[in-house]
Amino acid sequence: MSKWIENTQKWLDAPKKWERKVDKWFENSEKVLVQDDSFSGLADSADKLAANSLVMDYYSHFEKGTYGFFFSPNPKLNSATKRPSKFSSWDDWDLLAPNQIRTLSVLGGFKEDATDVIRNNTDLDKLKAAYIVWPSNLYSVFWQNEKFKGVWTCNIFVGDAIYLWKKNAIINDNRHYFGPSDIKDGKGPFKKVTNNKVSRGCIVVFGNTHTEIITSIKKYKFADDGFCSIGAGRGNRSSTGTIRCDGSMNPDETREIENPNNTYYTL
Repeated sequence: MSKWIENTQKWLDAPKKWERKVDKWFENSEKVLVQDDSFSGLADSADKLAANSLVMDYYSHFEKGTYGFFFSPNPKLNSATKRPSKFSSWDDWDLLAPNQIRTLSVLGGFKEDATDVIRNNTDLDKLKAAYIVWPSNLYSVFWQNEKFKGVWTCNIFVGDAIYLWKKNAIINDNRHYFGPSDIKDGKGPFKKVTNNKVSRGCIVVFGNTHTEIITSIKKYKFADDGFCSIGAGRGNRSSTGTIRCDGSMNPDETREIENPNNTYYTL
């Protein structure tokens, strides 16, 4: 009887063992299919930058032309405006530079030109709260043109991430970041990378109009290898600072490494 019980138990346990083998197979397959290269400081900085909701929000506002500035950690950019050293009274308000007034007005919920700010305690409290919201390590950067049109922010994201990584501003003579076409044309210190050397932390230029930072490489058994990348300048806030990935079954996917429209760079 005991032998019969033992055999019965083995029969009952067999499906569980098979499930464990199947689970292990899927686990190993995933390691083969999705494989990150060694971590890169630029990709880490890009992740850190994307996690800052204030910066991402104002990238989007700037891109749409809602406001004439964005926030950046880079003080060397043209028109970069630092937070006032103190702000607690209307006397302090009167000492502010024009772009400091514009920044605090927007953060306080007023018009950018501050024409709706009233000198009373209520509005002063709003501006004092705005001062607290403005981090001392971020600068408001005013690049908006005369017609108040939006400006794409893909190169701003890449440039800010490089600054966080290197603590060095990679900018042109106008103290602006190099755009996608600039990078592709060989301007700046960017070095072209061959397709077989593409890894986490490389900069990708799509065509000559958009650029992002690669966060991981995706290797497939039955499809062309691709990558995931992070960036801005995608047209809406929900995709600003998010990671987008190659899809193995999507024939129109632009994030295939061998896509002839893509070029890759590092510093």
